[in-house]
Amino acid sequence: MMENGGKLLEVQMGEIPVAVEYWKNTYQMNDNQVKMMLLLYEKKSAMPNQTITLSKEEVAILGIKNEDGRIESKESFAEIDIFWE
Repeated sequence: MMENGGKLLEVQMGEIPVAVEYWKNTYQMNDNQVKMMLLLYEKKSAMPNQTITLSKEEVAILGIKNEDGRIESKESFAEIDIFWE
């Protein structure tokens, strides 16, 4: 199972601090990006069916470096009802 993506399930089903550390290291996230991730996690956990709209400042924290990254990030966030202009 681990060869077929089981590691992702192990991380996602585990303790939150372990998952945060995994994501931080895997995606080389800075402290502000980790804070944003935790904020979004808390918001979605509290209101899973609610749409979230990020401010320009929040989008800047994501640290998107180019247009391809912006497009890909926007599509990924839209899948979980998180949007920005």
